[in-house]
Amino acid sequence: MGMYRVLSLPHREDYDIVRRKTNTPVLAQVRMSGRLFLTPTYLEQLQQGALMVAVADPKNLAVLASEYPRQARAEAEQELQAAEQEHGKLQAQADRLSNDRASPFTDYIGEHPGRNFDYHNFSFAAGATAVARAAVEALRSEHGKQQVPSEWKSLIENYIKTGEISRENLEWLQGKMPLQFGVYNKLEKAQLEAERLRKGVEHYAALEEGMERSLEGLIRGGQNGEVAAIYDRAVEEAIQSGLAGEVLMPYRYDNKKGVPEPLADQFLPAKRMGHIITLLDYTLTKMVEAYSRHNKELGSLIDEMGRLYNVHSVRGMMVRPLLPENCATEFLYPDWRIRLDTKSCNSVEKIMGIVREAGDAIPEAVAQEYGLSADEACIAWVRQTLGEIMPTLPLDIYWLIAVNAFYGRDVSAAARGEFGHDRAIGKTLGEYKRREQNILRDFGITAKSATEPKQDTLGCLIELFGANAEFIGKLVELKPSHNSRS
Repeated sequence: MGMYRVLSLPHREDYDIVRRKTNTPVLAQVRMSGRLFLTPTYLEQLQQGALMVAVADPKNLAVLASEYPRQARAEAEQELQAAEQEHGKLQAQADRLSNDRASPFTDYIGEHPGRNFDYHNFSFAAGATAVARAAVEALRSEHGKQQVPSEWKSLIENYIKTGEISRENLEWLQGKMPLQFGVYNKLEKAQLEAERLRKGVEHYAALEEGMERSLEGLIRGGQNGEVAAIYDRAVEEAIQSGLAGEVLMPYRYDNKKGVPEPLADQFLPAKRMGHIITLLDYTLTKMVEAYSRHNKELGSLIDEMGRLYNVHSVRGMMVRPLLPENCATEFLYPDWRIRLDTKSCNSVEKIMGIVREAGDAIPEAVAQEYGLSADEACIAWVRQTLGEIMPTLPLDIYWLIAVNAFYGRDVSAAARGEFGHDRAIGKTLGEYKRREQNILRDFGITAKSATEPKQDTLGCLIELFGANAEFIGKLVELKPSHNSRS
């Protein structure tokens, strides 16, 4: 038994492995406060460079060496084809806007009563001037005069005549007129997505070829150094030391059997990991809430969103900008949970922008409210720790939590009729129950059980991180612990 790094699996940005049907529970390493722990997760979500427990297991070699990369490449190619089709549609929309630059503004003007006019009665030059003037009036009627300076008349007129506009001004139009100019932002994201998926296809094609060569060498019983290029030096050393036909493979985790006794002291169950992540997430929420009471604009925006959406969605708006952009953040705080896909997107983006730019003002506000020093309210440590450990927890857990947060209740206990006649709810509930059953089978947890930290969770954090974690007890109230081993 040993440890090796994942070199053959792509980054989450290259390929969406969570939707694969071949998720394999394995034991992976996670480092906290200088100590290594073992925690169960899915092999397919581990990013390059992650460490996992490995054992010599020749039975699984053929499957990993042939079926996995071939199937993964086929799935990646399907997703790439869909992404390229979407990119083509968006490019066509953008091309139409470039060829008829006045139409987005006339459409926008037409949506505002009293602002309609017949653009075709004007010559091109005169029409551009009239459109620009009416567009600015319409923008001011929706967003306020102070939000739309008078220079925008000349900027819009020049854009209609020449097509010239700075990236900064185009982004301004995207924010003020998302229905008319949002296609450019979507096009950029679609292009990046297609590029990431294209890299995934190339990765799996090379991986399939390399694994087939390595498998042939192992079957012949030769000392095949090519394996090291696919797995890790530990594999090469194992082969050179006489493990004919064997290779180090991931240690498959069986929730019913648990872990071998020699690993028990290092073992951190998925439920415990969920409690630690939840407690740190709660801490960030409480810190931003404290800051919102010192920043009138942020406090006003949060109150506004609180009147429209449930508390879980609003908390997501506050916490997401403090987390790194990785697979875990995408699943726990997707756009639809924090309402970035609604008419409130401008207010949500303002909240996230204020929090993102707050810097030292957040710990200073926390220190003032809770009688701490700014050094004790160490938000940088909370953010760094979450960034390191969040990607290890099975990603489906985050999706289940996000669904519960969106509906403001535990969806697992709900019946379809409780949500009215929403046609989409049947599909959502079906997917929810499927993922919940898989997580319960593979790791013995649910979204609810993984997000209920107790007092012993705080004790665990203090034991691990010492003074860095002590201030959390002053911010977050926890229920008594009934089972310290949970």
